[in-house]
Amino acid sequence: VAFHLESRLRYIALVVLFTIATVYALIQLGIPKAAEWVAYKIPVEMETELGEESLSVIAKYICPASTLELQRQEQLRQQWLSRLGSDVMPPASIRFCSSKKIGPNAFALPGRHIIFTDQMVHFAENDKELLGIFAHELAHVQKRHTMRHILQNSATALILVLITGDIGTISSLSAAIPTLLVQAKF
Repeated sequence: VAFHLESRLRYIALVVLFTIATVYALIQLGIPKAAEWVAYKIPVEMETELGEESLSVIAKYICPASTLELQRQEQLRQQWLSRLGSDVMPPASIRFCSSKKIGPNAFALPGRHIIFTDQMVHFAENDKELLGIFAHELAHVQKRHTMRHILQNSATALILVLITGDIGTISSLSAAIPTLLVQAKF
């Protein structure tokens, strides 16, 4: 029976198409749903530790200390935090950094950290724009999008390892997680 199936081009084509469709559905539908579910099951302590490690790598290689006046940083923090409703969990930290590499940007990290570049603060026409960006990043924090993104990328890499047998993919991904977090466009 196996010889009969393997010798028919039509059956081979069907199996290849079925495999491609299954992998595609798994990556596009299954993994995102599973990542969402798992992201909410990860203990806060674990997410906080990942966020702290990511912060240190980002501060060292991607986005060093801010050049904004401390008074301006605190003014923005207070302005943003004063707008939070009582039902909204505030971020663990709001940090500022300066980076010509990534330019005007803001992003959320695991552990409820929100980062703004000085370039974003200077780029915004007014504080209301920055408040909108803060609200956007806070939504990423509340919905644990960063953890979901990491989980999705890791699961996708694992599937690729299983298909191709290339174990280097996983080690490359784990080394690149801080950069992925900065470049994530959730």
